[in-house]
Amino acid sequence: EEIRGKLVELPGQRRKRFKKLYNLPEHDVEVLTVNKQLGDYFEKVVSELKEWNKLVHLKRPAAGDEVKLVKLAANYLITELAKLLYERGTGLEEMEHLKVTPENFAEFIARIYHQEVSSSGAQVLLKEMFETGEDPSAIIEKKDLAQVSDAGELELAVREVIAENQKPVEDYKKGKKESLQFLVGQVMKKTRGKANPQVARGILERELS
Repeated sequence: EEIRGKLVELPGQRRKRFKKLYNLPEHDVEVLTVNKQLGDYFEKVVSELKEWNKLVHLKRPAAGDEVKLVKLAANYLITELAKLLYERGTGLEEMEHLKVTPENFAEFIARIYHQEVSSSGAQVLLKEMFETGEDPSAIIEKKDLAQVSDAGELELAVREVIAENQKPVEDYKKGKKESLQFLVGQVMKKTRGKANPQVARGILERELS
């Protein structure tokens, strides 16, 4: 038992633990197991996420928040961060040289989850973090990436879009629901991708009813 306690975690043991502890899809568990450095980094991010989710300036933790945050973190690590590493020509085996700290990555995930940045803004944010190692908050402010969710701020943009796009507006009123998505896209364009699309959609539906 003393010797067992000194042994490193074997791949099979990690697979079982990750699946049970984090409730991740099989594919994600496999990637985080095969790429040990990525798996180790993921666990550090999860630890930081638990602290981030308690911060006052973010929403109060709700049932299921932690599970969703963990899955979101795994998804961004395996897809977006891995893509940046491979584009640099290093790959996942070079995680130790990563400029993005687990704490900053956790903040990045928390801000996406709480809709403080849009999905398009998140791409810009992560790339800048990857290249510079800066805090997400500093980059969001510097590059003006904060997502607009305030209905009052978005109403003006929505009304301008309605005035400028009479045909899609009429099409929507005639029952062509796909026209609404076009109008949402125009609001996103007008706000340079900063509008919360769900909020924009709600305002459009209200204005066009």
